[in-house]
This record gives sequence, C-alpha cells and structure tokens, in this order.
Amino acid sequence: MKKIIKHKKKGHLILFVSLGALVLTTVTALVLSQQSTQLLTQAETTTTNVAVVEDAFVSASNPTRNYGTDAALKVDLDKKTYVKFDLAALAGQPISSAVLRVYVINNSSSTQEVKEVLDNNWNESAITFDNQPSIGATVGQLSNTDLNTWREIDLTSYVGQKAGQVMSLAIDATGTNSNNLYLSSQESANAPVLIVQTETGSQATPIPTTSEPSSVPTTEITQQLTATPTVVSPTVGATEAPTATPTPITGARNINVTNATELTSALSNAQPGDVITMADGIYKGKIKSTIPVGTIFYTASFIIAKSGTPTQPIVLQGTRNARIDGGGLGGYYGLYLITANYVHVKGITIENANKGLILDKSNNNLLEDIEVKDIHDEGIHFRAISSDNILKNSYVHHIGRNKTTGVIDNHYGEGVYVGSANSSNWCTYSNCQPDTSDRNQLINNTINNTGGENIDVKEGTSQGLIQNNILGTGGIPGKNADSWVDIKGNNWSITGNQGIDSIGQGYEVHGVLTGWGINNTFTNNSATNVAQYGFWVQNNVTGNVISCNNTVTNAGSGFSNVPCVNQ
Repeated sequence: MKKIIKHKKKGHLILFVSLGALVLTTVTALVLSQQSTQLLTQAETTTTNVAVVEDAFVSASNPTRNYGTDAALKVDLDKKTYVKFDLAALAGQPISSAVLRVYVINNSSSTQEVKEVLDNNWNESAITFDNQPSIGATVGQLSNTDLNTWREIDLTSYVGQKAGQVMSLAIDATGTNSNNLYLSSQESANAPVLIVQTETGSQATPIPTTSEPSSVPTTEITQQLTATPTVVSPTVGATEAPTATPTPITGARNINVTNATELTSALSNAQPGDVITMADGIYKGKIKSTIPVGTIFYTASFIIAKSGTPTQPIVLQGTRNARIDGGGLGGYYGLYLITANYVHVKGITIENANKGLILDKSNNNLLEDIEVKDIHDEGIHFRAISSDNILKNSYVHHIGRNKTTGVIDNHYGEGVYVGSANSSNWCTYSNCQPDTSDRNQLINNTINNTGGENIDVKEGTSQGLIQNNILGTGGIPGKNADSWVDIKGNNWSITGNQGIDSIGQGYEVHGVLTGWGINNTFTNNSATNVAQYGFWVQNNVTGNVISCNNTVTNAGSGFSNVPCVNQ
C-alpha cells in the first residue's frame, strides 16, 4: 500500500472596512461595517499526496507484452498509459483542488488527453494492449512538455466525483501526434502523484448590517486585486427575486459582489458550490491570464480559471443589468473561461468588448439566459478543445462592430463560433491538431445582427446540436454574413431553427478540409426571405441529409441545391 502524505496549514479570515469596530483574536476577526459584516471562523487547508498504486503502458505493436516494470510510461499513437490511485482516504472530504503531477523525460509538442477508465480490474504486472480496460470521457489534457520537468494536470472536478473510491486514468494520444510523450513511472525516482487539497472549518456567519449600499458605481481595475467580497451563508426559505438564479446547492457559499474589485476576487478564489451574484451595475476590469493557450496569454475584463463539480458547479449570476464591460470595441475579452469546468453563467450581460465570451480548454459549462452585444469580433467562442458546453435561452446581437465607427461591417463578427479554422488557428489553439471542440449545444437562443454568420461551426468539431434558435443577419451587407448557419464539422444536428432574412444562403455546409463537412443532418428548420438557396451543400462533401420536412419561403434560388430526403 502506498503512503499518503498530508500537510496542514491554518489561516485567519479577516475583513477590513472603513467604518466599524475591530476585535481580533488568534482565531477570529469581528468586523462591523456600514455595508456588510461577517464573523469568519478559522479555515484549515489539508494537502494530501496520493501516490500511484499501479502504472504501466500498453503497445499495439506488441499487443500481448506487459510493460509493468518499465521505468517509463509512454504515450503515442501506438501506446497508451494507465495509472491507478486509491482515494479511500478522501471519502467525504470537501475537495477544493486536485492535480495529477507527472515527471516528463522527453520533449513533446503533441497533445495528450487524460481519460477516465471504466474498469479498475487491472494491475501493472498483467495489463497488455489485448486485455486493457475500456476508457471513457476526457477529464484533462497535457501538451507542449519539456525534458526533465514536472507538469500538473487539473483534475479537480473528476477527483471530487471519485473521492473514497479507486480511480484509474488513461493517458492517450490525440489526432496525429507529431511525437511521443515519456513520463517517469513508479519504478523510477519521480513517480506520478495526485496532489489534493481539502478545506474544512471555513464558515461565514452573518451579523446584522447597519445600513445598505445606496448605489452600484461603475468600477475599473487594471491589475490583480485582493479585496475580499461579501460572503453570506445561504438563507433557508428566502423569497426569490424575479431575476435571481434558483436556490443554490445546499451548503454552497453565497458571494454577493457590487463592483469589479469584489468580482475579480470572488472569481479568482472560487470553489465548487460557490454562487457569485452580481448586483446591477457596470463591471470593468482588466486581467491577463496566467494560463497560456499555445504561447499566448489572453487579456479579459474578468477571468474564470476555476472548476466546479457536476453536483457543485461554480455559478456566476445576475440580471441583465449586471453588465461586464470589455473596455471598448478595441479592448479585450469581456468574460474569459480558461481551463474552467462545471461553471454556470446565468442572466448577466457582456458588452462593449473586442470579443465577448470566450471558452478555452473549458468543458461541461452552462451559459444560460445571458446577453452578449456590441462586440467587435465574435460574440461567443468555444475553442481550444472546449467540449460538452451548453448555450441556451440567450440573446446574442450587434456583433461585428467596426472599432472606429461602431458600424456592423463585413470584417467578420460571428455570433457564436465553435472550434477554430485549420488554415490559420489550429497551431494557435490546439497544438496544430484538430480543435475537437465537440458535443457543444446551442439551444433556444436568439442570434441576429451579426457581421458574420449567426453560427459558424468549424472543421475539427463533431456531434454538436443547434436546436430551436431564432436567427437573422438583419440584412447586413457583406461577404461574411452570407448565411445564418455554416457547418464545416461532422455529425452535427441542426433542427427546429427559424431563419429570417439572408443576403446569401440560409443554411450552408462547406468542405474546407478533406474528411470534414460530412454526415450533418438538417430537420424541421425554416428559412424565410433568402436571396439564394434555403439550404446549400458544397459538392465535395458526403453524407449530409437535408430533410424534406424543412420549409423554405421566398428563396431566390429555391429550396436546396441538393435533393431533400423524406424522413
């Protein structure tokens, strides 16, 4: 049995305010403020190092050979690595962070995926390619590694699900890897290790306030801030405001913010289960990400780089009058999710930005009832292998504004953009491999007045859903607003959408790269007032189905350039 090592540290939580009395002991701080007062008890953070109990790789070239005693764990198109951890000691623990730490023993520019293993009945002395267990969904990713360095892979949400159990992981190659990855195994000096942090004893007890804030000012910040937002325990039986998000998960922290300083702090310190509520007002920040995409560190007004869990997502919510400002059309991103999983963004507005809401390396997020408007480039973008996200019940409009004039022109400006273009951006966002931003869903949204397509789906993406959206370009002239929906990925379902007014085609399928733009299905959609075809499919792609149950009204070139299929 491998040894589990724990480290504990204690901290004091203190609120500083302009007015009030301060009483300080070695354990607690009591602060009375005009706006909000809290009694915060001592928090304890425990770090647990869980050693690997089994590790080995398998090889398709030698399908019956066992490599359990090898000092290296190898990953390429021919080889796959398995590791196993016993998480019994974490049963019932509130996990705030979990990373898989591995030691790299070669240089690799390729991307590898960490995936769940569906069967723990394997051991390092017997596993081979022929008897390897089945693997499931991707839970983490590793790329651009250097010789003789430690690398950490964030697995917080997945370890939270597996706490108290045995957990197996597979490290698998993606796409056409240009070179392989070698890691140290437990037969060497630098074995894989799972580093887990848990927090206990942290609780906020509200003390009656002396007054309420009278207004929400517009606040601008230009550097990393450390102010602490108000933390309020959930109130049982409280009356829900008309624009509020449904009652938070039991035991979650309610964090109320009123300005950019507090919002920055709340997002940078977010934990699974946090419900961050923005008061009405304009929030304008400027933060540079510390996590690169390729070699680029992007800047945004606000950044979420934390993850929730399937049962305890991180929630950022507010009304449409809670508005994130991106610093102008020539500014930066409005809201940026980077390596953020299980986050819910609800109700708020994102506006006046170079790009609106961007997701990089972020999965299983819900964007609901938000408004994105007055943006220079794309309104919402799922990219850098961001999968299993949902955008629903939202309004995206007036996208593609010129930086100088503010007029929507033909410089691009897509409403919702999924994936990235092979010709120019795969090497930026996905290590020169396909940007497999897969299984994203766009449901019940209104998207109009865009300089480019309302929805642009790129090659490299698969198995997404575009359903029951109301679409329209608003008659905006320009070569990049030539359809409402442009599909270049594979196996997408486009169903129940309504398109009104297009200067070009209604719905398009393009084959810009061999093997992409195939097997997409269009059913029960409508197209009204189209200059050319309601449905148009490029002649170099196959397997696409244009159902005869689609309806087309007032199309200059007719229903479709290919025969429809009765279903």
